[in-house]
Amino acid sequence: MPHLISNLVEKAYTPFTAKLAPRHLWSKPQLGRRPQKVTRFGADPTVKATWRFIRRWVAQNHKLYYTYVLICKLESN
Repeated sequence: MPHLISNLVEKAYTPFTAKLAPRHLWSKPQLGRRPQKVTRFGADPTVKATWRFIRRWVAQNHKLYYTYVLICKLESN
């Protein structure tokens, strides 16, 4: 008796890889975190410094952020 149920009996049961090759000839993909993609723009030292400034200074001093929001609003009118 075969160890897999025929696709005529139950299509959802048989894994797709079972139809391709014997089990000892295929392997499951390794699950893991891939390295982060960094664009040329994101790798620019000026851009990195800008994000560090925003993270360290602007996020800690929210008055500057709200002042910037108000200025943008006044300029858009």
